[in-house]
Amino acid sequence: MTIKKLSPAEDAEAARLFYADVAPGLDVGHLAAMWHIAGLGHLIALDLDRIAGRHGLSSADCTCWARCGSLAPPPCAPRTWP
Repeated sequence: MTIKKLSPAEDAEAARLFYADVAPGLDVGHLAAMWHIAGLGHLIALDLDRIAGRHGLSSADCTCWARCGSLAPPPCAPRTWP
């Protein structure tokens, strides 16, 4: 049995049709965009793992550092530029 390789657009359309059948009341018009964003997020995570691995870190380390940085108190005085 041969399985046809679908293009990304055909794959997204097949998923939209599947979920439209499974949950008839669910609006699936946004599914292609969400599918794309999930794929993009996966690629970014893989790239972050690759870059962090060069420095002996993991993506979890980067996430922790980013979170700690976002919790830092704001500076007392705004920067002035010369």
